[in-house]
Amino acid sequence: MSLLTPDLIEKINTTLLRDLPPIKSDVGLVFGQGVYSLLLVPKAAEGLAQGRYPKIIISGGAEVLKTPDAQALIGFMKQNGVANDHLPREGEREADYIFRLLPDFAKAVAVCERNSLNTGENVALSRPLGLDEATSITTINSASATMRVLGTLRKNFPDPQIKPISTIPVYPPGINASNWPHVPFAANSMVGEFQKLTAYEQEGFIVAVNLDRETECLLSSGKLLPTVTLK
Repeated sequence: MSLLTPDLIEKINTTLLRDLPPIKSDVGLVFGQGVYSLLLVPKAAEGLAQGRYPKIIISGGAEVLKTPDAQALIGFMKQNGVANDHLPREGEREADYIFRLLPDFAKAVAVCERNSLNTGENVALSRPLGLDEATSITTINSASATMRVLGTLRKNFPDPQIKPISTIPVYPPGINASNWPHVPFAANSMVGEFQKLTAYEQEGFIVAVNLDRETECLLSSGKLLPTVTLK
């Protein structure tokens, strides 16, 4: 929390947590994120019901209970009323965990990628499952991971005019784009992700993303869904 200055809060709000316009895309890509994957499920199903995509790729091969902070997150979920049957099972991988919790209408149009262990592999191993042929993509991921997700996708698909990408950023219960600086675990997560971006770019894991250009291409794509309310 000592690193959280007003200037840093502003930078995080205008980059990491900037909403992108919603579009009618060809596919929704769900990034498995350990126990946090639980929170992605209702948003993935909601996006499908809203017409933001007709099918879903669920990507994630890590065993959920072996991911970082798994037990702490399970405790947080229980405190927020999550039933035991919605928590991950022994040996369950991220993609299978998400799929198990989806409503039937979403399961009917979902495909699972069960081998990826990082964001780069999420994208690389999902390409033959529908990303390559898609003319547009909507991602479903934790709010703090949005720029890492976009940077990874743009490394694979560089031109936002050819393949526009929108996002559905998902916050923990009770957390949003306004109050995160006042919640220690949320602030630590946001700062940690923000600090990773430069290192990831230098290592070549992601490329820099121009959010103004991304927005411009989404608005001019002819796929805009103006009736969808960004939360």
